[in-house]
Amino acid sequence: MALLADIKNINRVVEQINQGGYDIRPQQFYDRVLLDTIKLGEENYVHTKYTESYSLPVGTEKLQKRRWGGLTAHTVPLLEGIPPIADKTSMEEITFTATQFGRYMEFTDRVDLDQIDPQIAHYTHELGDVMARTFEKYARETLLSAASALYGGNKASEDELILGDKVTIADLRFLALRFDRLLVKPLADGMFVYITSPETLYDLLDDPLVINYMKINNTTRELYENGQPFSLFRIKFVQTMLDESYGDLGNPGEFYDGAWKVRAFAIKDNGDIVFATFPAASRSTNNEDVYLSDGTAIPAGHKVEWDLTANHPDNGTLLEADGTVNENYTLTTEDKALMWSQLPIHRGILMGKDAMARIAIDGAGGVETIIKGLGSAGSNDPLNQRQTIGVKAKSIGFGIIRDEALCITYGVPTAAIATTNLTTDAYTRAKHTDDTADATDNLTPYNVDNEKVKKPITNKPKEPKIE
Repeated sequence: MALLADIKNINRVVEQINQGGYDIRPQQFYDRVLLDTIKLGEENYVHTKYTESYSLPVGTEKLQKRRWGGLTAHTVPLLEGIPPIADKTSMEEITFTATQFGRYMEFTDRVDLDQIDPQIAHYTHELGDVMARTFEKYARETLLSAASALYGGNKASEDELILGDKVTIADLRFLALRFDRLLVKPLADGMFVYITSPETLYDLLDDPLVINYMKINNTTRELYENGQPFSLFRIKFVQTMLDESYGDLGNPGEFYDGAWKVRAFAIKDNGDIVFATFPAASRSTNNEDVYLSDGTAIPAGHKVEWDLTANHPDNGTLLEADGTVNENYTLTTEDKALMWSQLPIHRGILMGKDAMARIAIDGAGGVETIIKGLGSAGSNDPLNQRQTIGVKAKSIGFGIIRDEALCITYGVPTAAIATTNLTTDAYTRAKHTDDTADATDNLTPYNVDNEKVKKPITNKPKEPKIE
């Protein structure tokens, strides 16, 4: 198994195994590829790093935790010969549930599962990577369900956000102070963790408190050299791009306040930007199973789409090219005919100790490779033409332990519109395979719009004023 110690170049390893006469079972090889991928993926992802792990006994699917309340000090003296009133206990119960995830792919009899095949090795690697991202997405969605929220630009909701509504260091200082009053402790390193986007960190470099700190501290030059954020006011900054702007399923402008809505924007020819909120009437889900551009299968009812060509609101906010803001702007017929897009609202996650738990059943917390060879489907594969390879997470769950140990920030950084959809477009290009479909090998062609990823850079953030 020494050969499998470091699987970086799959094709090279496959050739060495097949040509060198190594006695390695294909299942064993694919399991190792899968485990290496899951491990490497999780090391580079951030949402699952700051969780507390719990194991469930075999045969159970739920974890119930109890949080006991404390007692309040008072200075009521004892009366002679009379016992005090007995205190009572207080308790809160929290329940977490473990669930399963799995993905698989079909192949024809042109692929031999009895030998180590480079195509199968590649897709095992890909399935492992997508499972790691599934864990990340699951953890992020759980964290974003927290009740506490802070909006950039002193706004009250997503319904009011426009470009430049930034989350500042002063905002985060206040949230850390709020954590103190809520008896939320920092994590093990004495820091609260703030998970956020590169665009948010881009703006924080120009924050007055950061600039002042760099003036009085000679150790912060690395922020200018490599862009690595430093900790401030007991807050550790952690960057991620695995957010609502990543992938074909993201809806960064969508929010819920009793009904589904989406915040959107459109750019006029003169550079002015119109912001408006579209109602739930523009929201729909897929009525049948669909495939995304990268071949991902999405069951009916799980892909949300917004039609921004109809149901335009009458009022919105106008941000003029010179920076003037009109919050009581009336949309014109020409405005409604513009090309509207979802506003890239960036969500940050500030957390302290006991924010989230990760649970798994004993012995079932890993991910396994499942291979079904030709003929294993019985009468459903009468000519031995179909075979599958898949991965399955038998047991994983996330849940919030203390809601008050989390706060979600909402903002629209100055570079948000200039970088919106770039990750999705680049990901599609990276996954490009062939210009023609080959149904026999389950290959799906990618329709890459070169104009989208090569279009001129517009709405670039204004240069900061350095004094």
